[in-house]
Amino acid sequence: MNEREKDFSIGGISPEELVRAHGAPLYVYDTDVMERQYKRLSKAFGGSKVKINYACKALNNLNVLKFFKGLTLA
Repeated sequence: MNEREKDFSIGGISPEELVRAHGAPLYVYDTDVMERQYKRLSKAFGGSKVKINYACKALNNLNVLKFFKGLTLA
């Protein structure tokens, strides 16, 4: 994978590879990025004393909601 392809990779996998494996159109969520951003936000507002809510109106994918719920319970 060259540098340009790395810029567009999702979890280290190129979009072309994902489409070949799963077809298109395809929605891909990188949980490593989601978790990192969640932790950054939590840390910025005081760590465990803050409660972060996810606006499911923006994205009501059940797997994404379960993922964020798992982060809040951890």
